[in-house]
Amino acid sequence: RDEETGRWDRVITPHLDDTPTEHGFVSMQPLDRDRLLAVWLDGRNTDGRGHGEYGDHSMAMTLRSAVISRDGSVTDKRVIDEVVCDCCQTDLARVNGEFVAVYRGRSSGEVRDIMMARYNPESAEWSEPVVVAEDGWEIQACPVNGPRIAVYDEELAVAWFTGAEDHPRVLVARSSDRGYTFSEPLIIAENSTAGRPDLLFTGQGELFVSWLEVRGEAGNVMVRQVNEDDTSGPAITAGITSASRSSGFPRMAYSEGSILIAWTQTEPLIRVRTALVPVR
Repeated sequence: RDEETGRWDRVITPHLDDTPTEHGFVSMQPLDRDRLLAVWLDGRNTDGRGHGEYGDHSMAMTLRSAVISRDGSVTDKRVIDEVVCDCCQTDLARVNGEFVAVYRGRSSGEVRDIMMARYNPESAEWSEPVVVAEDGWEIQACPVNGPRIAVYDEELAVAWFTGAEDHPRVLVARSSDRGYTFSEPLIIAENSTAGRPDLLFTGQGELFVSWLEVRGEAGNVMVRQVNEDDTSGPAITAGITSASRSSGFPRMAYSEGSILIAWTQTEPLIRVRTALVPVR
């Protein structure tokens, strides 16, 4: 975006791969005034993969990154993880000069737990990915339900959905050391939840999580505070939409003492609805 005119400039593609495969679920954070770090799911290795070849991890979805500069140059291209879940959202946050990416991994045994990798902007290298929490969710397909990450000073929190042991639930884990260790995951919602979480810290460091709760064919957009002692406050219904996939993923932002939450309403018209949830 041009700072003088306010107009958007040319489109930049951060990869040279031209296979007709997925390149999406992008997350970005500014490195400095002139550069940004982008991570995305990259399906170049899946090109030509047949249905019976899904278990061949040499043809798996990958997680990649690159640095994009204001002049349009793309540098420091990296492979973060060679085998990841095919269509779960990624997320990326800056913490104390480093960057932390979270995503849904994929093990050789088809366990799809949440992974984290750390980027050092000085070396332009990623750490080896580590698991945030060992849910042990073994599933032969992508649940389309990625994690979210939030940062306040050096405190970091991750929210995600799991269906491990046929027990659907939304979990949150917190870290006070920039993501090197995490607390035991706290159950935010369970059983009737569809997941699709978001989370944020307020300007005062209060942590809130949102998710979609299934009520028949309806989906309730829910919000709950997570306290510093890892207990949770009451669940608040912020809005109602459909439980279908077309209702998307509710998102939150903090503004002037309230949480602004937005979601997609699917009936009778498709439109974006919003609500303000006061922070006490």
